[in-house]
Amino acid sequence: MSDSTLDDPRPARDAVRLQRLIDAYRIHGHTDAQLDPLGLTEPEPHEDLHPETHGFSREDYDRRVYCDDAFGLELTTVSEVLAAARAAYCGTVGVEYMHIQDPVERGWIRERFEDAINRPGDAYGHSSDHRTSSASPPPKASNSSCTRNTSAPNASASTAASRPWSRSSKST
Repeated sequence: MSDSTLDDPRPARDAVRLQRLIDAYRIHGHTDAQLDPLGLTEPEPHEDLHPETHGFSREDYDRRVYCDDAFGLELTTVSEVLAAARAAYCGTVGVEYMHIQDPVERGWIRERFEDAINRPGDAYGHSSDHRTSSASPPPKASNSSCTRNTSAPNASASTAASRPWSRSSKST
């Protein structure tokens, strides 16, 4: 007689579906961010942000699924992942970063948004007494393939300084 856990493909299928849902929030979560401070317009969320698009029904929301440590969660429910994804990507700040080609830079941004959900202190990495920071500095550039456009009319040293991930080999 075979082990029923090996015969049930649902856990593996659900883990893959949940990863697709998490990736959808990383890619399209900014479309549901609350960016209008006056509340005059409602966000228009992308259809990929709905769990049903990825094969989950309402009955599946409370079933435990493996999610590979996304948002600091490992074996969790679809509801908990939705809450964490919405908190990270659909708040009053929208972030669109999955188009960034450098995996180190992309990972750095992801860590700042996803780890802030379960990190002690506030979303900016401050401790409860606001005197120390738990956030690490941005990654160091490994090559000079990304340079600042100095021919732009408003290019300045302060522009490059405001982007710590910039790989500028020129200084002004």
